Amino acid sequence: MTTDTITNLTNYLVQTYHSKNPFELSDELGIFIFSEDLGNLTGYFNQAFDMQMIHLNKNLPHSDSEFICAVSLYYCLTHTTRTIILAPTLPIPTPYTQTNPSILFAQLLLNSTTPLL
Repeated sequence: MTTDTITNLTNYLVQTYHSKNPFELSDELGIFIFSEDLGNLTGYFNQAFDMQMIHLNKNLPHSDSEFICAVSLYYCLTHTTRTIILAPTLPIPTPYTQTNPSILFAQLLLNSTTPLL
């Protein structure tokens, strides 16, 4: 997926749901979010019986949970037929190696009231 395609996806989400918050967007899209003890795993998404779910490690700080939620949201929207497990364990490495989901995260959290280009 190109950066332009991710930007178009982000613009669509923001314009349609009037939010850049990945938790709110997931809720609007009918994606269930679970906060669970995942040990050293930060989180993952899966789809079962046409239900998309994001699983977040309940021991993460809110900012990390927001990041993992946005990354998982990207996968929910672009990889609907398989389970993706996020590779990083705690602590989350910097820079994060999954470029496309990170672009979506960065675009969602821009402090701008105007649409992205």
